[in-house]
Amino acid sequence: MKEENIQVLEAVELTKNYNKRMVVNKVSLDINAGEVVGLIGPNGAGKTTTFYMIIGLISPDQGSVFLNGEDIGDLPMYQRARRGITYLPQEPSVLRKLTVEENLLAVLETLNLPREEKEGRLQAFLSELNITHLAKTKAFSLSGGERRRVEITRSLILDPSVILLDEPFAGIDPLAIVDIQNIVRQLKDKGLGVIVTDHNVREIFDVCDRAYVLNEGRILEEGTPGEISASKKARKIYLGEDFGLEKKGDAKGTLKFVYEELNKMVDDEDNDEEIDLCAGEIVDALIIGRGHPSIVLKNSREYGNLYVINPSKVPQVFSSSTGKPLAKRSKRLKAEVEKLMQLRLDFERVNYGRMLAFRYLTGSKSKGIE
Repeated sequence: MKEENIQVLEAVELTKNYNKRMVVNKVSLDINAGEVVGLIGPNGAGKTTTFYMIIGLISPDQGSVFLNGEDIGDLPMYQRARRGITYLPQEPSVLRKLTVEENLLAVLETLNLPREEKEGRLQAFLSELNITHLAKTKAFSLSGGERRRVEITRSLILDPSVILLDEPFAGIDPLAIVDIQNIVRQLKDKGLGVIVTDHNVREIFDVCDRAYVLNEGRILEEGTPGEISASKKARKIYLGEDFGLEKKGDAKGTLKFVYEELNKMVDDEDNDEEIDLCAGEIVDALIIGRGHPSIVLKNSREYGNLYVINPSKVPQVFSSSTGKPLAKRSKRLKAEVEKLMQLRLDFERVNYGRMLAFRYLTGSKSKGIE
């Protein structure tokens, strides 16, 4: 594990002009080992250009980049990668026609190691990020969340000091978002510095220690999630006046609260591991994605926490905050389905590639869909 509280990356007054337009204007930021830093802001704020200058994909007009105290501003991208900077773009980077283990081996083959050691490392990386069961799976058949997990696993092979994640929460369902958040926490626990940019601000704030807000190429604000969410400038320019964070320790954001709310809807007198929705209970939900969709259960708009049901033959109920199942089995679940695109107004935190509204109705007291 890398030692924490040691600066691993510093960017000093990075500046870039395109066609006489100042895209990035003297942006300075830093990150320590074992720290997650968010880089947020409106479209066109300069976030991706800043990423590109840090990794060496484009050259700044002025400014410097330091990695572990070394000025790497004149180094090409591949040498920066060898020294410890990894960048994961939003676009898929897996080799689609190769299996998961072949994707990892493609990077391991660049290392001057004995065959036995490469095989040992392969198995260790598959196990570390829980993708052993996907080893023989072709990359083109992976879900968005699985693909992200493989890409992050592959990036760890070169033992980086810093990982830059560009919109890791885009285009994946709520369960996969929780999964990626947990991976980011794992990277932090390993002592890596992690920089994340995404428009899903709450998802970033859930995992980051600090964040920078960029606007029109300049840093508008810098601070903890709480400080930024309270900033009048950040609210006016980007977050919106109604933006707020759930209070830490509030029962509404805890697993205990989720259990209490579910207990109002379930009858578990047959077996404490089985749950039933009570007769006549009505619960709004969404189904998202393709092939193996998640169902996002919204118990009440005011609660801000999402509950997730995995629609298998024996459905499981998950907490979106932990990704852990709340009960092993659910039985006698009936559903009537209605297309209701207007529900996108109620669910700002989820992806709407495909959406159906559900009303869960059980028992003789059930009413029709309104």
